[in-house]
Amino acid sequence: MKWQRTHQISDIRAQEMLDLTSDEFCQFKNDEFDISDMLIDKLHQSTGFTKQLWLNRLAKHKELYPK
Repeated sequence: MKWQRTHQISDIRAQEMLDLTSDEFCQFKNDEFDISDMLIDKLHQSTGFTKQLWLNRLAKHKELYPK
């Protein structure tokens, strides 16, 4: 994930920062995890990027890659 590379964060550290289980983090990385408001909050806290930025990215991603 781009934010993870930008911040030089390992998978294990990112998983801890986002408060996800190993299975949830794997699903998240494979775009199989439902994004909740709580996860948006964790992404905001972990990266310093605004919640609105994450919501916009999520909307754009859903537009480009519908399930």
